Amino acid sequence: MKKCLISIAFLFLMGQLFSQGNALYFDGTDDHVDIPNTPLMQFTGDVTFEAWCNPSATDGQRTVFINSIEPAQYWGFFIAVKNGLAHVSIVINAVQYGVLGTTPISTGNWYHIAGVREGTSLKIYVNGVLENSLTIPSGNLRHGDATNRIGAAQLFIPAYYYVGYIDEIRAWDYARSASEILSNYNHELNGNETGLVAYYNFNQGVAGGNNTGETTLYDGGPYGLHGTLSNFALSGPTSNWVASGAVLPIELISLRAGKLGDSIVLSWHTATETNNQGFSVEKSMDGKSWKQIGFVEGNGTTLMSQNYQFKDLHPSNGTNYYRLKQLDFDGRFEYSPTIGIEWDLGGGQSKIQLYPNPGGDELCISNHGNGPAQMHVFDSAGRRLIMLEVGSGQRQCVDISNWQAGVYMLKINVNGKVEQQKFIKL
Repeated sequence: MKKCLISIAFLFLMGQLFSQGNALYFDGTDDHVDIPNTPLMQFTGDVTFEAWCNPSATDGQRTVFINSIEPAQYWGFFIAVKNGLAHVSIVINAVQYGVLGTTPISTGNWYHIAGVREGTSLKIYVNGVLENSLTIPSGNLRHGDATNRIGAAQLFIPAYYYVGYIDEIRAWDYARSASEILSNYNHELNGNETGLVAYYNFNQGVAGGNNTGETTLYDGGPYGLHGTLSNFALSGPTSNWVASGAVLPIELISLRAGKLGDSIVLSWHTATETNNQGFSVEKSMDGKSWKQIGFVEGNGTTLMSQNYQFKDLHPSNGTNYYRLKQLDFDGRFEYSPTIGIEWDLGGGQSKIQLYPNPGGDELCISNHGNGPAQMHVFDSAGRRLIMLEVGSGQRQCVDISNWQAGVYMLKINVNGKVEQQKFIKL
């Protein structure tokens, strides 16, 4: 699938995408990898775990990674595929707390799952997008002295064996923000990033070959917490080191939305493409419910840069959100991040611009009107969070890093004319 980084307001050159390296295929019977359970991996407070997976079965509970197991069947942090959905859970004071994603996890497709414990919140991200969260107690995470494990929770009965591909596992000693996850989930790491504790990129062995001597999963992070493979055949297309396929290198350099007459024009630019069938253009008015409004053919495999455009002839009143669903010829797909643009059917476009929208840690407001704009920001429960004034021709940015993810409403008054705009916090 294609992993891409989006620029909403300007073009930029993207960093290195995942290489098409290797992964491990787990047979679902007894394959697993043990990672030393040193104090470095015994987290108590905020923490982030990430993993790429392509399951061959999604029934029951399939362990992708489990942190700090103890014989009493407790653990610190758990990432799994559970009955067709991404699942993360933690244990605090012998009580388990879990949260499910909303994107259906299907066999034969790659997914990135990230779990974040931040204070009294447990969050789950799928493919770089926050999908759910749960309020949890403020106590320390449970941790045992047995092991960390990939592909199984073998101290438990049942062991919840995973069957399929696993790639790119990362552990961080802090709560990664939504913008950090979104901008880095589709990149390989250098291994020296701040807060990185362990990093397994799985780029080892000969894909599908004789790998009987390749029994160590190397940690590319700062502490050398190498894992040990157990029960793998290490020969052939399963139970072995195999070609990942997690990432096929389409480099999407930019995605823009602009107004042209009575329509909204989307334009995007790719640097290279591999196996690209095309782009399904999807639209939403709330950033949650999506509908396909068109399809643009891709250029297959090319090292030449390509420019694409799509015109929405029927913009809706309010904020129109767009995303691309990039499709491979083999049926795999990946979504771009979301962009939004305001549209006013009442005659005369808004002079107030919000960006980036959706956004992460900062909301900027530009006033292109002829008078000062007074603004009130409300959350989904109708509570007013802030009030501010932006002068004519002025721009003001607000730190929103501590706001909860969700939809916010801005009520704006310019020279007695009142309008509303929506903003999505990722």
